[in-house]
Amino acid sequence: MSNRKKGVSDVVVRQWPMSTNHFCVRHIIANLQAKYKGPLNGVYVYDAANKRNKREFLEEIEKLKLVNIDAYNYVMGIPLQSWCIHEFDTHVKAEHTTNNISENFNSWVDELSSLPALHMLESIRCKLMKRLTRGLKPQKNKWDGNVPFVVCKILAKMQDKGRFVTVLCASETKFEVKDKLIYYNVDLENYTCDCGFWQVSGIPCKHAMVVITTKRLNIHDFVHKYLIKEYYLKTYSHVINPIPNGFLWPEIEHFEVLPPMKKKMPGRLKKNRKRSKDEPAKHKRSGGVRCSGCGEFGHNARTCKGRGSTSTHKSVKRKKTEKTFVRMRNFEIDDNSQSAHNISAIVFYNTTVTLSGVYYPTSSQAIHQIVEMSDMLNTYREDDLLGDAVVAMETKFKKYWSEMPFLYALGVIVDPRIKLAGLEYLLEFTGNKLSIDYSEQITDIRNKLFEVFSIYERRFGGIHTEPSPEPDRQPLPTSWSILKRRKKDKSASSSSSTTRSAASSGAELNRFLEAQFDADENTENFDLLLWWKTYSYRYPVLSHLARDILVIPVSTVSSEQAFSTSGRIIEPRRNCLTPEMVEVLICIRDWEHARKRMQNETVDEQFIQNFSNLYVDEGSASNQVQN
Repeated sequence: MSNRKKGVSDVVVRQWPMSTNHFCVRHIIANLQAKYKGPLNGVYVYDAANKRNKREFLEEIEKLKLVNIDAYNYVMGIPLQSWCIHEFDTHVKAEHTTNNISENFNSWVDELSSLPALHMLESIRCKLMKRLTRGLKPQKNKWDGNVPFVVCKILAKMQDKGRFVTVLCASETKFEVKDKLIYYNVDLENYTCDCGFWQVSGIPCKHAMVVITTKRLNIHDFVHKYLIKEYYLKTYSHVINPIPNGFLWPEIEHFEVLPPMKKKMPGRLKKNRKRSKDEPAKHKRSGGVRCSGCGEFGHNARTCKGRGSTSTHKSVKRKKTEKTFVRMRNFEIDDNSQSAHNISAIVFYNTTVTLSGVYYPTSSQAIHQIVEMSDMLNTYREDDLLGDAVVAMETKFKKYWSEMPFLYALGVIVDPRIKLAGLEYLLEFTGNKLSIDYSEQITDIRNKLFEVFSIYERRFGGIHTEPSPEPDRQPLPTSWSILKRRKKDKSASSSSSTTRSAASSGAELNRFLEAQFDADENTENFDLLLWWKTYSYRYPVLSHLARDILVIPVSTVSSEQAFSTSGRIIEPRRNCLTPEMVEVLICIRDWEHARKRMQNETVDEQFIQNFSNLYVDEGSASNQVQN
């Protein structure tokens, strides 16, 4: 009931003593706010009313007591069984604390409320008859099982919530369920749970769902009989009998009942419902209209009064026309601009594929890809088609890589073909292209390198390894052509003097940095990890450092793929898998893909071919095909 102050509750109890009476919590909150002001009073009362066990109710209502003791006393003076879910009669299987159902019915018949009393009742009767025959009863033939679709959605939601709940079995029907740090008792025989949801709603809660799933029982068997198909049909089995027109009714002698005297009040008759203070106002239709002249909401260009002059409207139209011509001009792309678009897109695609690999070290590839991107951004900065986009890309580039990560630097330094001298040149090349100063970072990288090596030297200084067979070699990355442009003699001498002055210790590191490696002797199968394994006898400490650095991936593709795989394994039907079994399934799948070399497979030759043949202008594409 909405308002209990008009004697309605007393009449209902007197006429139907076995009925259950509930009060609308929203109206209780409205009455509370009228007497005791406070922004949180209504929040605490609403949250407390919807708690399904006494412990949670007391915790929530205690917050109201600390804020406003008078409001607390007012609310607690109302019988709890009339507005608190945890005190509701469990035989009713209803957990509604508001009168939204009656409000929906009022909205449904709102258009009939202005009719005379007899016509209004007849119209409602006909509308209900149509609703029962055309809407509700045919739904029985659409159900797949014995439970309505709405209840199935709640069951699926509860099953999903119970994925991280553990079960302890006490007997065949009684269980102890741990939810976070709280233990609940579940009784399958009496359909009860300490959380209170099952008793009030008649639908198994998440704790009961875990127990039922663990026991491999049918979930629908534990739904209350009031919510199954049989009782649904019984509810709507009654027929609203048709009634003939009034002139066919039998004549009965009785006093004529006249309508009450109606006194017309001044003003227009009010039909809209009075809204509460905290209820949002109904939006007007004009709020969504936007003027095309001044750009403001609430009016259009024809009714714009003083907000946008005629010149403003003309300027707006002129700007729209200019934008249209610019858009048309951009579609007139020549072959050079089209190739520039394809080249820039392929650079980013290749970078993504390269840094997402799993069969080779990616930490040694990061700076090479960064150098190539910087060269591309510098090349197409003045391009007519890509100029604006390249400027935005350059800003984002500086945000991420104006300070080069130490891991990227170490990955390049441990590459015997590049080392510290090559890193300095690559950073200098990138800085000149995009106006970034890496000089201080190079000094910091050099100092950190010797600090890390000293740590490894103290730990692995006494280890000696046997020589391995010579490894194969593969071509250097594309950015190696940049390194070839520097003067080898000058860079070698500067590198030697620099590394000697960096630290007095670290003879092995100095020996590695000063060693020469001819870049022209590379073949197709260079393996960086195998190279360090082969020369570990010559650089025993540095080989451990290189091994630890090169195995670190620079992207999270592999870990994200593992999370996605585990998400497909731990689904609602497999929520009882142990962590060990999940680990076994993920490992078996990964090992099988590793055997077939299918781990993190991202290279698609057909996609690359189609991508390179893209044309922004469809007309240019058709002309190209015709030619």
